[in-house]
Amino acid sequence: MTSQNVVGRRGATCRAYLGAHYDSVPEGPGANDNASGTASMLEIARVRARDGLCVVAFGSEEVGLYGSQAFVKAHPTDGIAFTVNFDMMGRIDDAMIVGDAKLTKSILDAVQGRPNQPLRAGMFPPRASSDHVSFTAAGVPAVTVTSGDDPNIHTAGDTFEAIRPADLKTMLELGDTAIASLARTLTTR
Repeated sequence: MTSQNVVGRRGATCRAYLGAHYDSVPEGPGANDNASGTASMLEIARVRARDGLCVVAFGSEEVGLYGSQAFVKAHPTDGIAFTVNFDMMGRIDDAMIVGDAKLTKSILDAVQGRPNQPLRAGMFPPRASSDHVSFTAAGVPAVTVTSGDDPNIHTAGDTFEAIRPADLKTMLELGDTAIASLARTLTTR
């Protein structure tokens, strides 16, 4: 299998990552899973650009996290402060943060008090995962932020029309608030 990861960086050294997978499944157009996550990652990266905060659009997540695994294998992870992965941001069905407990708490603390804040600490169902797992396995504090288990994922119904614009806006604003707070912890080396 051939795939690519697309990396954006500002400065010489990555000290934290924003991630999202850009692939979908053959049955699904992938509007929520995961064009919404990739678009959210790119917009947050644009607004919060700073030295050391790098972004990665991962290939081959849907077939086994191959893109993020290859990325972690090829890049040093020592000194990486965090990885926040965005996977399905376009429909609030059961919004949650999955992964490292301390990083999850930091994000929840950052978004506390936002109107109608739907995020909670959670877990994926059995046999479900996302690209944060590759970073966790390498010892990096990592989470996935998701708006929940959209019933349209991996089906022909995962279209632009199934995205809820107000939900996407809410999730994007929460992601931006979280990254603004976390990015303050990055120091220049």
